[in-house]
Amino acid sequence: MKFIQPFFILLLLANGLQAQNCSTFDISAASSASTILCGGNATLTASPTNSQSLTVSYSWSPGGSTQPSLVVSPKTNTTYTVLATRSDGCTKSKTVSVAVTPFDIT
Repeated sequence: MKFIQPFFILLLLANGLQAQNCSTFDISAASSASTILCGGNATLTASPTNSQSLTVSYSWSPGGSTQPSLVVSPKTNTTYTVLATRSDGCTKSKTVSVAVTPFDIT
C-alpha cells in the first residue's frame, strides 16, 4: 500500500496536472491615510507584488468591494482585510487599519 499513493500522484502530474507554486504570490495593501478625522475618508489599495501574469481578484471586508481600491469612511477605528485570489487558486490576505480621530469642538 505504501507504493500506491506516490504512484498515483506521479500519474496525475504526468497527465497534465501541475502543482501550484503559491509561495511566490504576495500582495501589498496600503491606505492613503492611516488616521482620518471623523467624516473623512481614505483610499485603500491592494496590488500583487508578483502575480506571474495571472489575473488577480479581490474581496475587501468589511465593505464587500471586489475592486483593487476602496474608498472608506469609517466612524470608528477599523481594520480592513483584503483577500486576493489568483486565477490559479492561490490566495493571500493582508490587513490595513484606519484610525479615526473625533472632531475637537473646543
